[in-house]
Amino acid sequence: MHLMPGRRVDARRRRADGVLEVVLDDGTALAANVIVVLLGATPRVDLAARAGR
Repeated sequence: MHLMPGRRVDARRRRADGVLEVVLDDGTALAANVIVVLLGATPRVDLAARAGR
């Protein structure tokens, strides 16, 4: 397993040999059996602060 925080998947493709591959925003290509992409969220604390006033 590779954790790549801050990286973005630019492309996914299946190579001629049938292996799944993803290409990251820095050009890194990774072969994979399974791809899991997670998205983070930044809380809107300003909105919560205004609502509590």
